Amino acid sequence: MGLFSRKLAAVLKMELRQLTFSGLKTGFFLLLLMTAATLPAKAEDDAWYLRLQGGANFAADQDITGTKGTVFQRQGDFGTGYAAGAALGRSFGPLRLEGEFLARKNDVDRLTGGPGLVSGDRSVRSVTANLLYDFYSLPLSSGRTLDLHLGAGLGAARVSLDGVTEGGAALLDDDDSVFAYQGILGASVALNERLSLNLDYRYLATADPEFRTAAGGNVESEVGDHALLFGLTWHFGPRPKAASPARTAEAPSPARTAPSTTTRPAVSKKAFLVFFDWDQALIRTDAAEILRGAAVVAKQGNLAVIQLTGHADRSGPRPYNQGLSERRAGAVKRFLIDQGVPEDIIATLGKGEDDPLVASPDNAREPRNRRVEIVLP
Repeated sequence: MGLFSRKLAAVLKMELRQLTFSGLKTGFFLLLLMTAATLPAKAEDDAWYLRLQGGANFAADQDITGTKGTVFQRQGDFGTGYAAGAALGRSFGPLRLEGEFLARKNDVDRLTGGPGLVSGDRSVRSVTANLLYDFYSLPLSSGRTLDLHLGAGLGAARVSLDGVTEGGAALLDDDDSVFAYQGILGASVALNERLSLNLDYRYLATADPEFRTAAGGNVESEVGDHALLFGLTWHFGPRPKAASPARTAEAPSPARTAPSTTTRPAVSKKAFLVFFDWDQALIRTDAAEILRGAAVVAKQGNLAVIQLTGHADRSGPRPYNQGLSERRAGAVKRFLIDQGVPEDIIATLGKGEDDPLVASPDNAREPRNRRVEIVLP
């Protein structure tokens, strides 16, 4: 993953070494176990992923006030800091569930209301269970889309004020573990069949952490952080075992189809089939070769219209599958246009999970139903 991932891994290693309290360590692994337990395991089309992310953290001004009779009143101002972390998750249709660790650190720039110059820093290390929803895909180019997502997370955070001095005297050097929650908005684009690039915004808030001052007083603060994160996501799992498509489409042979399934009859000789990975509208390498051949045939004839019909399997909600089938047809259209096929003779249609090539039960992931049919009359 290059220089970015190596630097990010080094930061994560340093931050995890500082995560010394057992509650967050245990919580992080429990979140990962929860992710695994709540999603059904399936050998085919495994949808696990690992994301490394890092960027800038902007800590909102925080009131630091005395508690239990302590007379203390400050407002902390913080410089722009960093955020870095990792997440392990699994997707099922448009929904994703993940366990995430994220470390944030900002220098203390000023303590309004107190004497003299200040130094020190504030750090927040959080573990959350995030639920994300991929709600929209914006076409970019042939087979490539910008996928937008939103979500929320719940978990715990360790908030630390480290080595904070005021006027040269020690003031705060303490930490507290509190409940944390966050809102998420982001976008991703696939770089290839396994790797995607992410840009995410996070807003993290917590219950008020409490600290003990160097003078023995009790104070409490607050957390409201904004983070802008760039990330790389690696998608695991074997490549989907789709039926090997030929340049001229034909029904799957009996040897490839279980006796209990039904298949569609063969389509015309001027027809092509291309298949897609699960929950993807990205043109695969094998599909690109077929589409280049289809484009050659299309440009040789005097065609009135080329019909592209997108399909999806039954592994997601029906409305989502309808949109996914339309995006697949759109991806094929853009690819053919890039190959020199006139746009005005291409018509697209999405049939969602209706009209399957291979009959399957609801929620089944059937590779041969994730396809686009290209018909050249």
